[in-house]
Amino acid sequence: MMIVLFIVGIILILEFVGALIYAGKSASGLTYVICRPFGIPFSMFFGFIIRILLIALAVFCLVKSIPVIF
Repeated sequence: MMIVLFIVGIILILEFVGALIYAGKSASGLTYVICRPFGIPFSMFFGFIIRILLIALAVFCLVKSIPVIF
């Protein structure tokens, strides 16, 4: 079970980092990726809330799984 949490946490972090790299250095690129977690378009408000929840979920998964695995 902890391995699954670890993998989910890593996938969520990699998606976020990939989105930031894809956004580049422009503000319009950043707002574009914030609105599209996993490539699914949302309004800016809901996209931002979902993005924050995904980051919180990734941190939770990693904090719970890393001490047990390692």
